[in-house]
Amino acid sequence: MITAQHILQRHNLPANYLYLLELIPLIEMVWVDGKNQHQEILILQEFTVKHLAMLSRDAGGLEVISVAEANRFVDFFLTHRPDPSLLAELKELAFERLQARADKQHNQTIIAHCMDIAAACVLEYPYHASERIRVEEKALLQEIIAALDLPESQAD
Repeated sequence: MITAQHILQRHNLPANYLYLLELIPLIEMVWVDGKNQHQEILILQEFTVKHLAMLSRDAGGLEVISVAEANRFVDFFLTHRPDPSLLAELKELAFERLQARADKQHNQTIIAHCMDIAAACVLEYPYHASERIRVEEKALLQEIIAALDLPESQAD
């Protein structure tokens, strides 16, 4: 069985990036239209800060991963468009971890940030009333919602 650690090693990513996999759906949402834009990055950064705080809180106040390491992770995925197969593989790991955690409120927060990213910017003006969020973004949103929207019986 291939583990998350094996996948990270195969892509020369540090083992502690495991704690940041929850950022991957947001990173994929940033890139789905082919371009990362300032407002999208700000939303991702806001979520990253909240995620680091949650990790620390869950670890009894200990620093699980530093801000500098989280910034390197985000920079790695935002400096150049990542290989879609890498994003897909990491997204599946993220979904597995999030489904196992079964925290409906946290998953809804991820979904909400993905929606904010999708709605934050458009590539061209003018656009039709139903084209604020592009077809590719809508498809990815539907995939993320399907993966993370836990039934009440699975949620906390």
